[in-house]
Amino acid sequence: MRAMSESESIEIRLCKAWDECVQCEQVQREVWNMPDFRDVVPASFLITAAKNGGLLVGAFQGARMVGFAFGVLGSEGTGETRRLKHTSHMLGVLPTARVKGLGAQLKWRQREEALKQGLDLMTWTYDPLQAVNAYLNIGRLGALARRYTRDAYGEMTDGEILCVEIPADLNALKAEDRALAAAWREHTRSTFERAFAAGYAATDAVRTRDAAGRLRVYYVLSKPD
Repeated sequence: MRAMSESESIEIRLCKAWDECVQCEQVQREVWNMPDFRDVVPASFLITAAKNGGLLVGAFQGARMVGFAFGVLGSEGTGETRRLKHTSHMLGVLPTARVKGLGAQLKWRQREEALKQGLDLMTWTYDPLQAVNAYLNIGRLGALARRYTRDAYGEMTDGEILCVEIPADLNALKAEDRALAAAWREHTRSTFERAFAAGYAATDAVRTRDAAGRLRVYYVLSKPD
């Protein structure tokens, strides 16, 4: 499947039809490579939310959905300080449709629709180590990050392959910075323990060099058939 060019027309619109919600299910699976159906927001919930204060904004190339933003009506605070808000849950764009600015366009349209509902606050979560998401949310959209929630969605099953980086030369790292070497040990130990408990196995080890020419070493973890 070929990638889209920036000159191709994409329509961004509010979605409330059943077939649009079914398409959104498929986009989720493709974007996040979800092998477990429990990680997908089902069409039955999407359409219920969309008709009761939630927002499903879709990006379409012709009749085909290539991206979406989805959120529900929520609240912040309690008692007299309770404030209604839009809780944005998911933003996804197919790899073949990642033309410049499409993710931002979806979020801006989501904001526009939330304002029409009389809401002046929108919140969402994202993985702070995903550089693309950090740039989009903080750099492009101007959002403010004030909270860090560990394992916000519990153990996800979004993909069959994991890469775990290890020091390219542990002995040299120990000689230079023993505290940093210990931190690497603790981090990788925790990562491996969680992965193995979830059914992953170390199936390969790869070496590569980054843009600066530095050696990087990774374990490849996957779930055996």
